[in-house]
Amino acid sequence: MKDKNTEIREAIDAGNRALSALEEAARHLQSARGLGLWDMLGGGFLSSLLKHSKMDDAQRAMNRAEQELRAFGRELADVQMYADIQLRFDSFTRFFDTFCDNFFVDWMVQSQVLQAQDRVEEARQRVWEAVQQLQFLQGA
Repeated sequence: MKDKNTEIREAIDAGNRALSALEEAARHLQSARGLGLWDMLGGGFLSSLLKHSKMDDAQRAMNRAEQELRAFGRELADVQMYADIQLRFDSFTRFFDTFCDNFFVDWMVQSQVLQAQDRVEEARQRVWEAVQQLQFLQGA
């Protein structure tokens, strides 16, 4: 059986991995947001393709972040802590946005990107707070 400090250290490490994955997702979403603005202002087919490439990158990062959040949750349970940290996101509508390209579709996709950014930031904040609590416990 592991000692308390080892369990806390493992939870901190898992939290830091989750933070890293969330920050990567946030960077890709920020790029997608910028490309989305360009697309809304008439960027056309190329801007839609570039935007969706960044959205695909963000989707992969969010999937990784969800895995890391589940691992973090398991590590928190080992130290009798609980944090409700989930990433819920809608799938992005690539076909419709690329081939039915107009302002309203671009706006709808941009709204999805903004919602995903909000969810990632909320999860990042909760993980950061939990890691801070763990670090306090480690020092106690």
